[in-house]
Amino acid sequence: SLPNGGWIDVNPALARTLGYESPAQMLLESNRRRVSELYIDQRQPKRLYKLLDDIGQFEDERAEVRRRDGSTVWISENGRAVRDHDGHLMYYEGSIVDITQRVRAETQLKQSEALYKTLVENCRDGVFLVLHDKVLFVNQTLATMLGYAADELTGRDYMDFVAPDSVAGQRERREKHTDGS
Repeated sequence: SLPNGGWIDVNPALARTLGYESPAQMLLESNRRRVSELYIDQRQPKRLYKLLDDIGQFEDERAEVRRRDGSTVWISENGRAVRDHDGHLMYYEGSIVDITQRVRAETQLKQSEALYKTLVENCRDGVFLVLHDKVLFVNQTLATMLGYAADELTGRDYMDFVAPDSVAGQRERREKHTDGS
């Protein structure tokens, strides 16, 4: 793109991502507006242009952009400033990847994790997670049942909390579990 915001050239993948049938159609229709107008968050192009001016490039920047039909798509983009031999800015070049499906999956995962966390934290049953014999997580219900604060339990060996007369049996069960039985 040009420093004033118009496109110089686009490939078919970029045109399709932004909802155009061909690069020619995109160049004809989109050059009436600035590249920065594609961004949903208008702070993003200002930040990217600042990176280009300050360090000459950026990598893997995420942004939500508007397509030709008004729908939106998430992209990951790379860009660099191209300068002449005297250091004067000639144009910007870059690439984008459509990451809409990845962003949607990440959003769904975060929502699922938040729901799970809410359920576990509000459960009346004691819930814990142990990995490699270390307590990674306990909910407040279990901490209260055992008479500890949750942070006093996490990070410790779970065998510290097994009653002395049950240690031998617990070690035997742990060894069988580790062996895959």
